[in-house]
Amino acid sequence: MMEDKHIASIYDYEDSGECFNGQHIDGGICYFLWSNKHNGKLRYTYISTNKEFFVSTRFLSDGNSDIVIRDNRRQSIIAKTSTNCSLFKEIVSLTQPFGIRKDLFNSPERYPLSNLQSEPFYGCVKIYGVKGIKGGARRTIGYISPRIITKNKAAVNKYKLFFTTSYSTNAFNPPETIIGEQNSVCTETFLLIGPFDTEIEQKNCYKYICTNFFKTLLFFGRGTMQVSQDVFRFIPLQDFSNQSDINWHKSILEIDNQLYLKYSFTKEEILFIGKSLLSAKNGQG
Repeated sequence: MMEDKHIASIYDYEDSGECFNGQHIDGGICYFLWSNKHNGKLRYTYISTNKEFFVSTRFLSDGNSDIVIRDNRRQSIIAKTSTNCSLFKEIVSLTQPFGIRKDLFNSPERYPLSNLQSEPFYGCVKIYGVKGIKGGARRTIGYISPRIITKNKAAVNKYKLFFTTSYSTNAFNPPETIIGEQNSVCTETFLLIGPFDTEIEQKNCYKYICTNFFKTLLFFGRGTMQVSQDVFRFIPLQDFSNQSDINWHKSILEIDNQLYLKYSFTKEEILFIGKSLLSAKNGQG
């Protein structure tokens, strides 16, 4: 569909309630006109959550991404941050990073080799996961035998971060990232970020994730509640050591400003990020 030039027009609503009153569809809704007589650019109308209309004549694909960039104002930002550079997704794992299923804490009897315990024991590894059913599920920790770990074994004794695999599509702020210490793993409820050789790199990467720069590009890369490696497709990778061109000792606000300068963001682009942030927060309501 991305390369289909017979699509004549699309109306894309960020808020599905604009089309179906009282109905919420995560990510919004769109409808389009397909015509065998049409062959070329389409008329793309994007309606934001605050009911602003943005009309552009374009191809569905921008040639650089495998997803539709709904708001055309995002294009210049994405071009500056994800072209001809290493991307953050390179240090994000695939799903089930340590080979441990998400139901470990709810059904430990299914995994007798894990020897899941609530307290540390000799030779154990700390594990982060979720216990409970949808709506009442909560993050939790436990201790397991390393025998159950089948993937990324070299990462167990390194520093890393654990990032959730699911949250509301309209949310700008992701759930808190877990700082994974040495000798720790996670269930497939999380993705592995890293690993890092030093705690300094781990903490600096955590700071990066807290910036509006990072959150905005993460928000641009999402289309569903599920978070995979590809969701980080527009975020540039940074040097998290003390030799970085970013001074990670600064506050989050100051780091944001350094990143805007590094990628030559214009005043208009920085203002757009601020509006996107505000709009997303209001949408979380």
